[in-house]
Amino acid sequence: MPHEKLTRIGVMIGHIETPYARMLLQGMLMAAGEMPVSLHVFPGMYERAYIGTMRKTDDTTENFMFSQIFDYATSQHLDRLILSLDTVRSYVGGEILSRIRKFADSIPTLVLEAAAEAPHLLVDSEAGMRTCAEHLVVRHGFTRLGFIGGTKGNYGAEKKLSAFLRVMEEHGIAVPADRIIYGDYTLHSGIAATRRLLANCPDIEAICCANDWMAMGCCQELRSKGLEPGRDVAVTGFDDISEASRCDPPLTTVRTHISKFGYEAVKKAVALSPGDSGDTFLSLPPALLVRSSCGCGLSGSAMSCTSRKVARSRQNMPESEEAWTNLLLSMAAKDCGAHTDEALLRQSLGEVVKMVWQAFNDPAESLSISPFRQAFQRIAAADAYRDMLPASLRAIQYFFMALMRNCPDDMSPKLIHFAQRAVNLTVHTYDSSTHDADDRQKKRLRFITSMARDVLQQEDKVDRLWHKVFYSVRNLKLGNIWVFSLDDPYPMNHQLFIGTPWEDMKLVGYHVEREIRIFDEKERPETYCVPEEHLRGEACNIVYFPLFAAREIYGVMAVEASFENIPTLFAVAIQAGTALQYIFLERDQKRLIRILNDQSQQYERKATQDELTGLLNRFGFISRVDSSIAGHSSERAILAFADLDHLKHINDTLGHAAGDAAITTAADLLRQGFGPSAVIGRMGGDEFVVFSCLAPGEKPEDMLAKVRNLSAEYNAKSRKPYYVEISLGLTEFQCETSVNLSQLLKRADACLYEAKQTRRTTSIRENMLDTNKTKRQ
Repeated sequence: MPHEKLTRIGVMIGHIETPYARMLLQGMLMAAGEMPVSLHVFPGMYERAYIGTMRKTDDTTENFMFSQIFDYATSQHLDRLILSLDTVRSYVGGEILSRIRKFADSIPTLVLEAAAEAPHLLVDSEAGMRTCAEHLVVRHGFTRLGFIGGTKGNYGAEKKLSAFLRVMEEHGIAVPADRIIYGDYTLHSGIAATRRLLANCPDIEAICCANDWMAMGCCQELRSKGLEPGRDVAVTGFDDISEASRCDPPLTTVRTHISKFGYEAVKKAVALSPGDSGDTFLSLPPALLVRSSCGCGLSGSAMSCTSRKVARSRQNMPESEEAWTNLLLSMAAKDCGAHTDEALLRQSLGEVVKMVWQAFNDPAESLSISPFRQAFQRIAAADAYRDMLPASLRAIQYFFMALMRNCPDDMSPKLIHFAQRAVNLTVHTYDSSTHDADDRQKKRLRFITSMARDVLQQEDKVDRLWHKVFYSVRNLKLGNIWVFSLDDPYPMNHQLFIGTPWEDMKLVGYHVEREIRIFDEKERPETYCVPEEHLRGEACNIVYFPLFAAREIYGVMAVEASFENIPTLFAVAIQAGTALQYIFLERDQKRLIRILNDQSQQYERKATQDELTGLLNRFGFISRVDSSIAGHSSERAILAFADLDHLKHINDTLGHAAGDAAITTAADLLRQGFGPSAVIGRMGGDEFVVFSCLAPGEKPEDMLAKVRNLSAEYNAKSRKPYYVEISLGLTEFQCETSVNLSQLLKRADACLYEAKQTRRTTSIRENMLDTNKTKRQ
């Protein structure tokens, strides 16, 4: 409704990979679809749960791989905030409530799963666990029980454990401390906890789990030890996730109406006002769903058992097909929420109810499962029915179980077997209906996992990455997307509200409807929020994913996504983060290589270069000449020894500064005289050495004459009180690998000695000599 004000609700929720979080979020999305509400979801997850491994990792790293997104949530312009406390607390510790109060005054905040001072909503998990524990003790008579709980400090987990222990105490059953194992609500923790329980108590009779996911892990581990769940060891779960009824055996569990809980959370959050106290309270009554994993339904006598809290007398059951159809329609419609098509739902449920009713009321009839299979296949094949399928199958399962619970104890085994097959058929129908969706998801993931590889093969890696991300999201029809990036990676911090510089982020680009825009690096708008003009004041649900790798965060990816696309988008974010890590590593590597090259060149210059003249030193000259001779095989060359005349006289008369200047000038004259291709070195003091190849027809005497002429020209123009004159001796040879450089130097030095015989007696000019004589007089 365009005239109503749009409310933006942020949802901080962790463990998004678990069924509980998914169902909670699904209920929130249903409510958002019925109200002028935009959900901004900030999800976190465990690395271990995501990649499906039980490897031991550093807890800090593992728990906070996605925690930065919670900090980012506080920087957004939100009207309300919903905090799924138990799912977020494992990332940020038990102090989160005190930290929440820092901004709860400005953002009305609703806390889920804990009785906080702030407004809160609760599920009565204590009552649900009590019902489950009583069923195991009272109906089955178990006395050796174990408990797999949730994370320590988790409000719901503590309540469930407290209820379990209270029931055991009331019935005089001891529960040693080694039969209480803590998990983290994942399948893998259920496996590990069951392994410990079996080691601590090999004759254990029943294992009560704090959620279904751990219960399914428990069943998996029992089977690996040769034990059959429900027959050798009873197993119960909690939450009634969609997988609970489809596992083998079907899981006895407590339905907590998670989707409804999420649905109500959004409604309550909209009604909040700034400064509301913690008086908002909702206790959703749980219900025990008895299936085979606790031992019920595995024999004729067991089939009639039920929890005292869910038992119904026969006279209170619906007594007609129409009444049953209406009851199942009501149950399924509640689960479907905004997706309910009542006419289609009634038609499909009515068809199944009619067949089941006839089978149970006239067991003499032929009990064929084929009509049921055909009916379920027609239901699952209808596109319009896809969103309602899980809810309707749960209602049908309830129908079978209710009829069986209220049939006489001497009910025909043939009818029991038929009912069990029909219940299993609902499970297989749901599996087959989701097969196509799973296949599409696999194709998406195969496409996405090639993203980093394709990007890293390109030259312009950064631009190529964003092109890949935006066009992939568009082609896969995942929704509108915005990417925000920091100029430089920021080290991840394992604290909430640490002040990560989100305000320094820039908008890299976006894909909105059919438009894709990628900004040049120098033109990126400085913003860390989705632009208002893109939202157009319309209700939309945006999920935010951190872009990170290792311990650095690079930015945020925001996607206007549907619920079922979240796993795919996680894969996109991880691939983008991985590609960014390599891009930044490559950038840093190139920078370091430049630095190392510069340093290497500096070290090489210091090792081979004469500091005063810039010529090669003795070591540098010998090294260079060896390679030059090898590179000019069979060519004519000369090796010259040079000496600056009377350097000692200049130093003694005019000082060492004048002597250094004369040496520098001599070096320049040698460079000019022998040309840029010559190798020239200073051997120390006033001695120089030169290697140069001779051009065809060139004579060594020409080189000597050129140096003398340059020296004469310099002295004629110079106003220095001294002459710069160079004595030269050289030897000609042919470049061969067998050339002995030491012998060449000796020959050139001998020639130099002869040349020195003709030099002037002093390098000091005559007027300077007269001045010195006057000073001495």
